[in-house]
Amino acid sequence: MSVKTADLEMGEISEINMTPFVDIVLVLLVIFMATATLITENRIGVTLPSTQTSDAKTKEAENITISIDANSTIFVNESRINIAMLSSLLKNKKVAILRADAKTSFESVVAVIDECKKAGIAKYQVDTNKK
Repeated sequence: MSVKTADLEMGEISEINMTPFVDIVLVLLVIFMATATLITENRIGVTLPSTQTSDAKTKEAENITISIDANSTIFVNESRINIAMLSSLLKNKKVAILRADAKTSFESVVAVIDECKKAGIAKYQVDTNKK
């Protein structure tokens, strides 16, 4: 054997093989994407009106109580209003307490939340009955 051939056979590896590393990263990425999809797709519908606990109440001056009955009629502090009147009542309020009947259409609740967002209310509290 010549000296050059022996040096090539016994030489050091000067580069790291990145192929196994890339394979592992891609497998982890696929697993993460699959589990994230399963988590969001397996949500269970919930009927809200009754709970065993309730949130802490806020100051009365800063909040407004909006009730929606089963016929999607909107009430603010026991007074019947329409959705157009709601924006003027939401001024200078920080918290909206939403009380919706269990049979209220979700579209009505979303319309009220949309009006609250337009008025600048960022905090919502869903009021429920204790069991």
